[in-house]
Amino acid sequence: MIEKSTTLDLRRRLRDLVKRVALSHDEFMIERKAKSLAAMVPVQKLQQLERLARCDFLIPLPRRRRRFPRKKRTPWPTKPSIAQEKGR
Repeated sequence: MIEKSTTLDLRRRLRDLVKRVALSHDEFMIERKAKSLAAMVPVQKLQQLERLARCDFLIPLPRRRRRFPRKKRTPWPTKPSIAQEKGR
């Protein structure tokens, strides 16, 4: 089971948590303001997840549509320069 730990607790006990992850294969969910930010897992589990991700994602997933269209950006400034305003 994954234990939950706050960022403040992580700062205080980082050495202990890293030892527990490395030696006991414990897993921690790091939270701030009751929102999950990151996870600490053993390297073996991370490697296993990466292998599974490579196998499962050989077929590309459809891209999600953006909610809002992108604004078109021009590579040059759109406002007239001071010299152009004065008619020079």
